[in-house]
Amino acid sequence: MNTYFAPPERTPPEELKHRIEAVSHDPAMDGLLRLSGGLLMIVDSRRQIVALNKSLLAELGVEEDEILGLRPGEALRCVHAHEEPAGCGTTPYCSTCGAAVAIVTGLSDGVSATRKCFLTARRNGRTEDLCFVVKATPVELGPKRFILVYLQDITAHERMAALERAFFHDINNTIMALNGAIELLAMAGPDKVDENLLDMARRSITRLTSEVNIQRALVREGPGAYQLHWQKVKAGTMLAELEEAVRAHPAAQGKKLEVSGRGNPALFTTDVSLFMRIMCNMLINAFEASAPGETVRLAARGAEDDLLFEVHNPAAIPPEEQLRVFQRHFSTKSGQGRGFGTYSMKLFGEEILGGRVSFTSSPKQGTTFSFRP
Repeated sequence: MNTYFAPPERTPPEELKHRIEAVSHDPAMDGLLRLSGGLLMIVDSRRQIVALNKSLLAELGVEEDEILGLRPGEALRCVHAHEEPAGCGTTPYCSTCGAAVAIVTGLSDGVSATRKCFLTARRNGRTEDLCFVVKATPVELGPKRFILVYLQDITAHERMAALERAFFHDINNTIMALNGAIELLAMAGPDKVDENLLDMARRSITRLTSEVNIQRALVREGPGAYQLHWQKVKAGTMLAELEEAVRAHPAAQGKKLEVSGRGNPALFTTDVSLFMRIMCNMLINAFEASAPGETVRLAARGAEDDLLFEVHNPAAIPPEEQLRVFQRHFSTKSGQGRGFGTYSMKLFGEEILGGRVSFTSSPKQGTTFSFRP
């Protein structure tokens, strides 16, 4: 069997039974499982669960005999756990899974390892993005090595941190545009106020107000609490607003923005505030990934029944990062609360607006994010 990360072999059933009995009859292990109030499991040298505590069983909502012998991702119902014949630990996603990395490190190096695990699980007929701190500690029982795996669920904490960071990130985009408009007004002088600049300032203030209202609904009650404000808008008009919204952003300085489709007359129905958040995130990410002098391309293609917005930059996303681009919490940037910008594109674009958000990336073609309203 093939694997993209950890060894694929599993413990033979009879040997697995012996290992389960050895752990259950060990006083120290039994006491640890009984006393631990957190989520705790013990896996063998082939990453199969041989024991777990009642807290974890309650979290999973299953009986013990349904879990023993499974690997962690299979027990937690990771959506990728069965994408390869050998299961959890062997798929392309597993090389970036904090739980898999921590457990393999403990087995191979014999030292404790702590990682964050970003997991998309299938539960009760729907997918959930979860985040755990995973600590894997090796223990020896006779000649056999086992791993104590402690899971701390920090999903709610990370979600709030990500929402907060995304909010201030997006608010900053609007404030930068507003500041730019005000500076230009000041330069014009009291007798030469440009009505276009005044309109730009008014639109920026409107966007700022909308951002606050959106964030209030998301933080207090979740995405379903936000009341959509549908309106019919022109594709070319939206391109002009996007260009205006990002041109003063620090990430855009020293780089070029090429816009195609300014005259596109196609009409589409959307919530303008959410549309702007989606596309501004795409543009700013593209600028941040671009080197000075490089060009970011923004385009609106197609007609009303098949309209597509695209943002392109010359850089490629590494293959291992492409696998998790839209997963909540996951980010290649350091710091708490990361990984919400691209996730929010998917959340706002698909779950709330009912469109389609996707991307392509290669060293030859660069990276293109697209939104089909």
